[in-house]
Amino acid sequence: MEDVLNLYKRLSKTQECANYLVSDEITRIKMSGLSGSSRPLFAAACTSFTEQLHIFVLPDKESAAFFYGDLEQILQEEDTDFSQKQAVFFPESSLEKEKTNHFDTLLRTKTLQRIKEHERLLVVTYPEAVMQKVIMQSTIEKQTFTIHRGEKLSTDFILEFLSDNNFEYSDFVFQPGQFSIRGGIVDVFSFANEHPYRIEFYEDTVSSLRTFEVDTQLSKSILDKIIITPDVQSHDNNTSKVNLFDILPADAVLWFEDLASNIDRLNG
Repeated sequence: MEDVLNLYKRLSKTQECANYLVSDEITRIKMSGLSGSSRPLFAAACTSFTEQLHIFVLPDKESAAFFYGDLEQILQEEDTDFSQKQAVFFPESSLEKEKTNHFDTLLRTKTLQRIKEHERLLVVTYPEAVMQKVIMQSTIEKQTFTIHRGEKLSTDFILEFLSDNNFEYSDFVFQPGQFSIRGGIVDVFSFANEHPYRIEFYEDTVSSLRTFEVDTQLSKSILDKIIITPDVQSHDNNTSKVNLFDILPADAVLWFEDLASNIDRLNG
């Protein structure tokens, strides 16, 4: 796959497209002659020459999932930690449809966190996901809680934050939005992390921060800092929300399949 991707990188059309993308001019480019897996191959090759944020809007969730699956294999990221992925998927939040799908909510929140970092990132999505408004980045930052190893902090303060932000107590955490406490140990499953956090205290000092596996309860990684993020998608109905495009950096690149159709659906 790496050899195939390198072939696409060497194509003159790929390099021509990349030059347009990194230029200071606002440019609209129409591409044709791509089908099947050649589309994500060309996208991966072209974006490799840039440091921008790229948003790929496919016609529907199914086609977006297929495009993302191909892109993930092309970039060989099937087993890559989310924080290190070059390509991520941005779904719609099923909680707004009164369904319980914590995976989609978790993935949506994590992707918003990555977008906020303004790094090179390939985001694959579809109109229904884009049409759902998102919390402003400044609001997300106010609602998150950062904890550093070694800092002075009481368990009561953490529990107050969790309670105020609608986290639910559980004997054992197994899905986002839950927390538990046993003596000087607080487990919490943030909405922006794949694995729950374990916070250990020695008196009023944070002595250890780590992630752990839900099934085995075994530690995964030791951390110096964690960020606890509540469900910012449905946290407060009165919180002002904005269009996804409003929070993108000025040099973000938008890719549409069937532009006219997608624009009609987004405006509808």
